[in-house]
Amino acid sequence: MKKINLLLLSCLAFVFVSCGEGENVLNPVPDEDENNEDVVIKDNNDDSNPSRVIELNDIESDIADMQLDFACNFFKEAAKERANKNFVISPLSAYVDLSMIANGAKGKTASELISVLAGDKASIREVNDFNKRLNSELVSLDKTTILQLANSVWYSDKIDIDSSYVNVCKEYYNAQSTKGDFLSEALLNQMNNWLSDATKGLITSFKLGDLSQTKAVIANALYFNGKWASPFDPKDTKDDKFTNSDGSVSTVKMMHGKKYNYLKLGEENGKFVIVEIPYGNSSYSFYAVFSVDENDVTLSGVENVINSKNINRVRAQMRYGDSYIEIPRFDVSSLGDISSYLEGLGVKELFDNPDLSGISKTSFDKLGIMQESVIKVEETGTEGAAATYDFIITAKPGSVQTKQPFTVDRPFVFLVMEKSVGTILFIGEINKL
Repeated sequence: MKKINLLLLSCLAFVFVSCGEGENVLNPVPDEDENNEDVVIKDNNDDSNPSRVIELNDIESDIADMQLDFACNFFKEAAKERANKNFVISPLSAYVDLSMIANGAKGKTASELISVLAGDKASIREVNDFNKRLNSELVSLDKTTILQLANSVWYSDKIDIDSSYVNVCKEYYNAQSTKGDFLSEALLNQMNNWLSDATKGLITSFKLGDLSQTKAVIANALYFNGKWASPFDPKDTKDDKFTNSDGSVSTVKMMHGKKYNYLKLGEENGKFVIVEIPYGNSSYSFYAVFSVDENDVTLSGVENVINSKNINRVRAQMRYGDSYIEIPRFDVSSLGDISSYLEGLGVKELFDNPDLSGISKTSFDKLGIMQESVIKVEETGTEGAAATYDFIITAKPGSVQTKQPFTVDRPFVFLVMEKSVGTILFIGEINKL
């Protein structure tokens, strides 16, 4: 069995400070000797709740690598369209939802989906096996962290759905399947109740557009609640300044704490640093990458450090920090059509006359795919939820209107990740507070 411990990189713009008497003093990260042996990260757990590594076989490891590539590229595509805006997305939710759709795709539609999900390294059956096992493992890694994953298939009583597709979704994704009339209030209430339950009330309704054309909805929902291994004391939270990407300055609630890991990154003499703040037994962590330049509020160039080389460096060389870290409380939510992000990854046929004959013999003209994500970071930990759902229709979908010490006092990109496999639950940017 092969052990995988991949840490995805995103960016978080930080200023380095040391806690002097009555003031913060700029303090650079110590230089790293590239020839040093790997540094062991200190885990924050106790004997009753030990951290655990998910051991993967070779095929699972290959799929995990592809899932990580998917997460990196998904983020890059989102960041292109949402430049200088706050947003959060869930790569894991999107990956699982696409996997379910891939089981009903045929021809070029199927080949494009499999290429994005697994490259040439695995079949859809092996992707299903991986998702089933991973979803089962993720929910039980940390007794203090709640992770809830749910899937569902909703389809019109006017189409004949393929029973084998329903069975696959049930077997590998534990997806409930429900038939009904999308124009009926009863079915919509049932769908929205399912979504609200699956996300603990953080997301309460599907946004589906023209219900008269909707023939099927395939959905994934995710809920996360992680408590910091070392909580921030609310008494230490103070008003402080945050410089936004447009140069304006806001007053934010800055949390103050300690216990983190860090590593310098990048080809330009370590232009970026990645910081880890663990939850619970350290199976899940909050990660951030940021420029060491205190005047850099644009996040420019961070996409160059989101690659497998740096991920492997993080896995092997994270260093323990025993000084202070400051980070603002924040919450962010996003809602939108993510088809353009997926098209940037190579999924094109799915959104224009897709072959979904594995779901139903009914001819489908179009498919839209929405994602809604929310996340809140505060003194006790992080709570977040995401829902990704495909709505299969017989007409073009309409648009949906989207209604050492460190001080995080500039724009940043954040992520929440399971460490041993490198599964990204949430990733996003904060450009203005």
